[in-house]
Amino acid sequence: MTTNTKAKQQKSLDEQLTGANRLEAQPLNGEPIRHATLREAQRGVMLDVAYVMRTPSPSLGYSVVTEREVIIAVRPAMLRHGIVMFPIGCDVVVTDQFPTSKGTIMNRVVAKRTFRFQHVDSGEHCDVTVLSEAADSLDRASHKLNTMAKKTAVREMFFLEVGDDEYETVAQ
Repeated sequence: MTTNTKAKQQKSLDEQLTGANRLEAQPLNGEPIRHATLREAQRGVMLDVAYVMRTPSPSLGYSVVTEREVIIAVRPAMLRHGIVMFPIGCDVVVTDQFPTSKGTIMNRVVAKRTFRFQHVDSGEHCDVTVLSEAADSLDRASHKLNTMAKKTAVREMFFLEVGDDEYETVAQ
C-alpha cells in the first residue's frame, strides 16, 4: 500500500468521523491529583468517568465500544489520578478452528489476560485478570482477543457502564 493510498484512507476515515461521532484526544485537564492509595486514585477515576457510549457500527448491525473510545474516555483520568496500566500475563486456554455456516474456517483463541493497574505515587497495584475469546478467519484472532481483554480489564477496574443511550441507561 502506497503512502498516498494510506493518506487517502485516513482522510476518508477522518471525514466519516466528523461531527458528534468524531473522537478527539482529551488533554490532561488541570494538575495531577495526588492520592495516598491506589483505591483513592481508583475512586477519582470512577468519579471522573462513569460511562462510555457505544458507537453504531452499520457494517455489524449493532453498536460497539471500541478500544479507542475506552482509551479516550479513561486515559486522561488515569493520568490525572496517577494510575498506569500494563499487561503482565497471558495464559492461553484454547486454540482451535471451526467452520462457519458458509464453510469459512475460523481460528479461535481463548485466553486469560492479566493487567496491572499501578498507582504511581504509592507503588500499590491491583492485578485484573479477564477471560477473553476471539475468532477470525485470517490471523487476527489474538489481536482481537488482546483488544477485548484490555477493554474488559479497564471496565472491570473502574466499574464502567457502556450503552447506547447515556441518559436513559444511567437514569435506570
